[in-house]
Amino acid sequence: MMGTKENTKLWSHDFWRLCIANLMLSTSLYMLWPVLPVWMMSAYGATPIQAGSITALLGFAIFILGPIFSHLADTHKRKSLCLLAILIVTATTGGFWVASGLFFAAILRIVQGMMYGMVLMMSGSTLVIDISQSPRRTEANNAFSWFGRFGLSIGPMTGLLLYGFCHIKLVIAISCILGLLSCLCILLIKVPFRAPLCPPIFSKDRFWLPNGWLMFMNLLLVSIPTGILLATVQSYVFYGILMVGFCFSILAVNFVFTDADIRSEIVSGLILYGCAMLLQITHNREMAFYTSALLVGLGIGLVVPRILIFFIKLSEHCERGTANTSAAFGWELGISIGFFIGHLLLCNQWSFSAYSVVLGFLIAALVLYLAGTHPWYLKHRVR
Repeated sequence: MMGTKENTKLWSHDFWRLCIANLMLSTSLYMLWPVLPVWMMSAYGATPIQAGSITALLGFAIFILGPIFSHLADTHKRKSLCLLAILIVTATTGGFWVASGLFFAAILRIVQGMMYGMVLMMSGSTLVIDISQSPRRTEANNAFSWFGRFGLSIGPMTGLLLYGFCHIKLVIAISCILGLLSCLCILLIKVPFRAPLCPPIFSKDRFWLPNGWLMFMNLLLVSIPTGILLATVQSYVFYGILMVGFCFSILAVNFVFTDADIRSEIVSGLILYGCAMLLQITHNREMAFYTSALLVGLGIGLVVPRILIFFIKLSEHCERGTANTSAAFGWELGISIGFFIGHLLLCNQWSFSAYSVVLGFLIAALVLYLAGTHPWYLKHRVR
């Protein structure tokens, strides 16, 4: 008989290994985001738009294999597929060591994105569910995603530090080592036996949640600003303080928002994120810059986990994995779109500052959430 939430263990050894694997791989990939464009502009004379476009290909390429995710997950060993995908992601990272031009770099980034999409589906949307018991699966999905989210701060901070003191090859080497450590963690996980099935080759199952399309749009309006900052902020200290903001948001969710209205986390997070941009626009001081980093981390940490929970509540019981994949892909797509926009701004194609553009997206996110997404969510939730 299935235990209650209170007596069901969440943090098993296997779950810890899976979360650490997610942290390692996320850090490995986010190390490359701020560094690859600088390297391509230096090594190959790429323009900011070319370098930003190639780097941003990852977030678009993750969708390529989406329609066959369900077939792969139900006909092959999920752990083996996850391991293979991580190894290919790591190999493509190593490929930048010998990349001979922008075209080769673009191919590597596309393959990397396709395989990273596979990892996201096999790990966060499948293995997490396989090794977690039903009463704790929403908590498990949220915890797993947090380990990946910390990569957003640790990765750029590490990449910028290494690139500032050494060469791109050291960044690539450390990124590859983290990828291999992620593989080791997955290798040590014991996954319950599952009989293979015969699903159709093409399906939206485990890939796209139709009931979550409006939530997906709202998530894009949060991840696009984050991608813009990732493209335009080249301070490792900023990303270090961003992680402190993430930690504060976890404390806030557990001690401040426990009995609050379900809208409060998203609304508060967007307001804090917007205040960070207003601080940057109105104050040109170092203290304002670092305070804004703290507020950005706090804002993202309040908004994005709540959106993930909303995705899950919009799904039927058998669609939990699909909801997780849709949320993860929405975040990565928004990061890529924002990263490209950020490099347009660096190229002076637009007359707006990056912080003003970010603020505009956040205002749009808040308006859409209050006027459209939240009422729609209350009407369409199934849990």
